[in-house]
Amino acid sequence: MNQNFNYFKDGLTTAELLNQEELKYLLDKVSSKILNDFNFDKNKNLKDFHNWPEISEDNRRSILSAKNRHFKTNFWNDIKLEDKCKKLIEKITNSKVKIWDEGLGSSAYRLIRPFFNDGYPPSRKSWGPGGNLISITIPIIGFTKYESQGFLVGSHLNKYDSFLDKEQKFCSEERRLKDPEKYDFARLNISQGECIIFHWNTIHTEQIIGKNSTRLALELRYEKI
Repeated sequence: MNQNFNYFKDGLTTAELLNQEELKYLLDKVSSKILNDFNFDKNKNLKDFHNWPEISEDNRRSILSAKNRHFKTNFWNDIKLEDKCKKLIEKITNSKVKIWDEGLGSSAYRLIRPFFNDGYPPSRKSWGPGGNLISITIPIIGFTKYESQGFLVGSHLNKYDSFLDKEQKFCSEERRLKDPEKYDFARLNISQGECIIFHWNTIHTEQIIGKNSTRLALELRYEKI
């Protein structure tokens, strides 16, 4: 890691969360689910997902729907993931929190290909139906700035113009940042086993800037109590 972000000042921070055995457990579980859903050989490496010609867009959108990307609450009890995240968030934010489940599950994987416009455009959690949620992202494949989410550092403290794009292919109820090209987004290099924790008003995007690897990450969200 080569960043030193402060959650209160910058709206995000990074922290150690998992050891290498726990991270491998996540990788094995999530990869197996995705490869099984696509009926692919279990030895395929998902970092090359964007180069697989046998994936049709209709099939991809169906298999990677929000419903299919989620894991039920307590799915990760073997490594006590939800509790680890809760304790870490409470330590960093000085707040009591509980896991948030929108009805589909309490965690979801993100599989973002380069070149395909797979990731959410710049937005805030508070601009969408989830509202004031603290998010924690755990990179599983892709740990460099080229596979990272992008963040507007300190944006949780400022106002920004937004708009509702009813033609977007993502959540139709979520507002997006107006004129995102005017802003410089920070991209993070993350050590394996680290996570990113960010404020609900921090503007971020899931679009990646790399060319050679698909990004795979797990996201959990917590609400203050």
